[in-house]
Amino acid sequence: MSSTFVGTCGFAAAKRACYDPLDAVEIQKTFYRPPRRAPAAGWRAEAPQGFAFPVQVVDPAFRAPVRKTPRSFRLHGPAGYRSQHDDAHLERVASRASTKESHVMFNSAGRMEEAKRLRQRAPRG
Repeated sequence: MSSTFVGTCGFAAAKRACYDPLDAVEIQKTFYRPPRRAPAAGWRAEAPQGFAFPVQVVDPAFRAPVRKTPRSFRLHGPAGYRSQHDDAHLERVASRASTKESHVMFNSAGRMEEAKRLRQRAPRG
């Protein structure tokens, strides 16, 4: 069974409140440009060992995200930003993510709570 890193797109709460229940926070600014070195070093210094900060890398020729391993899931609300995933959907995501190393990032209004719910179902990253 492989590791699943569960997190949110961007900090969904105060930084330190994200570190314990989550495994990762996607740095969203990287879609447009790399983060500045000082803030990134600060995040790394205050985060626990093993906490991930995935980034989006854009291929300038296609203006589209570059997808490499690990496998990445970005979950928006199923019926829009304010909707939530039901337990059956989270079970399916946990099952698919567990087949190889994966990052599962929630990007909805309730992203912190949804990430916590998935964290209970998936092997820790």
